[in-house]
Amino acid sequence: MVRVSMSTKQISYSLIAALLADDPVLTDDVTAILQTSPVCNVILDFAGVGYVNSANLSLLLRLRQHLKDNDRALTIRSIQPVVWKSFVVTGLDQVFDIEK
Repeated sequence: MVRVSMSTKQISYSLIAALLADDPVLTDDVTAILQTSPVCNVILDFAGVGYVNSANLSLLLRLRQHLKDNDRALTIRSIQPVVWKSFVVTGLDQVFDIEK
C-alpha cells in the first residue's frame, strides 16, 4: 500500500477515497494515488480545496488517464464554487465525472 496522508484511505482492494486540501496536500495525495498498485477506483472529495492551479489540473488529468487506461474510474465530489469555476472555464467540467 502506498503512503498517503491521513485523509486518504484505501477503502477496499478496489477503492481509494481522499479528502483533499489545498497544496501541498492535494499534489502529494494525488501523486501517491497515481503510484498505487494495483490501480483502484478513486473518489476525490474537494470539500477542503479552496483553489486549484494549472499544475493541479494537469495532475488530475494524468490521474484520470491513468485510471481510464486501467479500466478504473475517478469521481470528484464536493467542489467549492470558486474551484468549480476553474473547472468550467477550462472545460474540465465536461471531462471529469463530478458529483454535484
